[in-house]
Amino acid sequence: MNKLPLQDAVRRALLGLSAIGASSLMQPWALAQEQDQGQAGAEEPAVMEDILVVGRQRSAADEILKERIESEVVADLVSIEQIARVGDSTVSLALRRLPGVTLVGDQFIYIRGLGERYSSTTVNGAYVPSPDLTRNVIPMDLFPSEIVESISIQKGYSADQPAAFGGGNVDIRTRNLPDDFQFNVQFGIGTNSENSDDGLTYPGGSDDDLGTDDGTRALPSEIRDAIQRFRGNISQTNILNELLLNGEFHSPEEAAQINRELATSLYRNVDFQNESIEPDLAIEASIGNSWYLGGGEQWKIGMLALGDYSDSWRNRERTIRSVTDPVNDFDEQLRTTNQVVVTGSLGLGIDFAEEHRVEATGIFLRNTEDEASLTLGHNFNFQRASGDRLRNYRIRFEERELEMYQIRGSHTVGKATLDILGDWLGFAEDVRADWYYSDAKATTDIPSEILFSARDVIDPATGAQISTSLRSSLSAAEYRFTDLEDTATSFGGRFTLPFNPGANTIEISGGYD
Repeated sequence: MNKLPLQDAVRRALLGLSAIGASSLMQPWALAQEQDQGQAGAEEPAVMEDILVVGRQRSAADEILKERIESEVVADLVSIEQIARVGDSTVSLALRRLPGVTLVGDQFIYIRGLGERYSSTTVNGAYVPSPDLTRNVIPMDLFPSEIVESISIQKGYSADQPAAFGGGNVDIRTRNLPDDFQFNVQFGIGTNSENSDDGLTYPGGSDDDLGTDDGTRALPSEIRDAIQRFRGNISQTNILNELLLNGEFHSPEEAAQINRELATSLYRNVDFQNESIEPDLAIEASIGNSWYLGGGEQWKIGMLALGDYSDSWRNRERTIRSVTDPVNDFDEQLRTTNQVVVTGSLGLGIDFAEEHRVEATGIFLRNTEDEASLTLGHNFNFQRASGDRLRNYRIRFEERELEMYQIRGSHTVGKATLDILGDWLGFAEDVRADWYYSDAKATTDIPSEILFSARDVIDPATGAQISTSLRSSLSAAEYRFTDLEDTATSFGGRFTLPFNPGANTIEISGGYD
């Protein structure tokens, strides 16, 4: 008698028990099934419900996928449907979801890990100047997602890109004309958390809610005239020298009085108040329609207007300590920022049989940040043990604007065109020509950047404030006025000639910018 190993014996025993258990369980189940079928034969057969599955982004995905496949270089694309589905409010937030793209400071795009200086930006293929003071690239938070139809990010160089092409190019395509009537209004409101209900405020201008200064913070006309009169130097000594050179005999006291009057003409109503800040507010409205002309469906005109406004407040607290003496050398900063965004866009167009289209677009973007910060701290010169504390007030009102006007056209020799011009032009079928003209202006206006430096007398034991006075130094009060204007005019076109020798398709294209 052959002896089986212990494992094989156990395995065969378990298989036998499983077979017996399965057969005993199947018999009563089969009997119950036969009884149910016999009873159901006299009843109406059950009707299965229809289930309809709708792909919300099918058309958008098809168009994006087709363009990506036909692209000669590596590119990523984002459609307006994808942006709307995730709720991104600006182009910068939408771009951060793409592979190989990094958003820095909620404004600038790094493509393939390279800095923002290697990333260029175009709008409908046209160059756009930057309103940023220190960079040649455009801050992406300037463009709200409401005006965007799609975004293309090209990561590899091609012949239609400028020779300075670096890490990549971002092309923002504005919304096309609607196929039928549309009207949309959206409202949004938000509140701050319990710990940030209060913020720093100061008396400003009457147009601050619109994101622009009404002249309250601007450089006074008295100082503008004095800069011309005294050739850029309005110090007491130079004022006296210029007056003497012009034959006007004045005393040093009179020169000092002129200098003092110029200083007092500056905007000085900057008393900080710790008040409850307003809730965030956003409103967007758009309206558009298309009309067919002549009773047919070949000629069509369209219009699309869009407006957007948002007002938001943010608080930020920060503590900076010295590495060598963190207990006695530190700064505590409270900063409140009010951001106002105003957007306006108007598009007009005419279309013939979807073969010829001419569109004109005007875009206005304004992004304003009003910042107020208060810094309290101690260092070697302002020690708490001696009852001294450094107090700095800082105000920065920065207004960035972008104005753009474009006209562009697309023309294809198709069937409708051949029906009008005749079959003699059949050799040029599917020939395509695209052209554009763009005029853009970017401005940055900082009508007032103010810094006041003061000295506090405090109780060394409790830190309670006893008195405050401006520091007796030349840097106790600083005023900066900045104005930047950058304009760009660009135009160009592209011509494409396809032909089919046999079963092959060859396309010849060229262009100029």
